[in-house]
Amino acid sequence: MDWTLIVEVLVAVIGGSVITRFLTFKEMKNGMKLDNEAKIEENKSKSVERWSNLCNELQDQIEMFQTQINGLNERLDKKDERIVELEDRCVSYRTKIDSLNTELTKATLLKCSRLRCENRKPPFGYTELTTDELMEQGEDEK
Repeated sequence: MDWTLIVEVLVAVIGGSVITRFLTFKEMKNGMKLDNEAKIEENKSKSVERWSNLCNELQDQIEMFQTQINGLNERLDKKDERIVELEDRCVSYRTKIDSLNTELTKATLLKCSRLRCENRKPPFGYTELTTDELMEQGEDEK
C-alpha cells in the first residue's frame, strides 16, 4: 500500500461524502422544511382540539351554573311569595287586634259602675245619683 492509494481512498471517502452532501443539500433542506411544516400543522390541530375541548368544558360549566341559578331563583321566588303571604297575615292579625282593642275600650267606657242599677245608662260624665234624683229621672222619662 502506497501512500498515494491511502490518500486517494481518504479523498474518495471524505470527498465523496462531501460531494454527496453538497449535491443533496437542497433536497435535505426541502425535506426538513416539509417535516417542520407537518409538525406545525400537527401542533395547530392539537392546539385547536385543546381549545375546542376547553370551550366545551366551559360551555358545560356555564349550563350547570345556569341551572343552579334558575333553581336558586325559583327558591327565592317561593320564599318571596311566602314572605308576602306572612306579611298579609300579619296585617290581618294587626287589624283584628286593633278592632278587638277598640271594642274592649268601648266596652270598658260604657260599663256601668253601679251594681244592680235599674236605670243603666252609659257612664259618660256619670256621677252617682241619689235615690231622689233617680226618681225624678224616672218620672221625666215616662
